[in-house]
Amino acid sequence: MITSSTVRKNELIKSKNDLQSEYITYKNKILTSHNISNIIRTVKLLLKSYDRPIESINDFPFKELFTKVIAHSRYEIEFVIDIFNSGSSEPMYAFRRMSTPFMIRKTEHVAKSRVVIY
Repeated sequence: MITSSTVRKNELIKSKNDLQSEYITYKNKILTSHNISNIIRTVKLLLKSYDRPIESINDFPFKELFTKVIAHSRYEIEFVIDIFNSGSSEPMYAFRRMSTPFMIRKTEHVAKSRVVIY
């Protein structure tokens, strides 16, 4: 005699197996889509031709290299590299801060910036 609890148990086991299969499929997609070697090769190709300081921001492919740029203030900028679009609030690594002097009219200013990897 088949009871409703046996039917329910079989449905739950089937659902569990389906979810495990789906989980493995998504895990494999993540592992194959985030090929670190390809990402490093792409970044190296982007930076290869920039062995001297750039004259204009328009000459640099910053949109391809950085996920976003955060202006904390007029003089503090953070360049974000988030390869996996993790959305994490804690950075994995941050390069040391850089100071870049610039002139507006006759007044010299200093912008502080850093590159952060999430």
